[in-house]
Amino acid sequence: MQRKSSRYYWMQFLLWIGIEILFIVFYPQLLWMAFPGIVTNFALGMQLM
Repeated sequence: MQRKSSRYYWMQFLLWIGIEILFIVFYPQLLWMAFPGIVTNFALGMQLM
């Protein structure tokens, strides 16, 4: 099985971390909304899925 580059998923992960920081600063009540993007892209970046 051929492995794909996970650079795209790591970039998406970093984007979601940035969004999470913005949520923490401006909308702390919506903090949980960024969790699915963070967890999904972390798993894809680690090639767990």
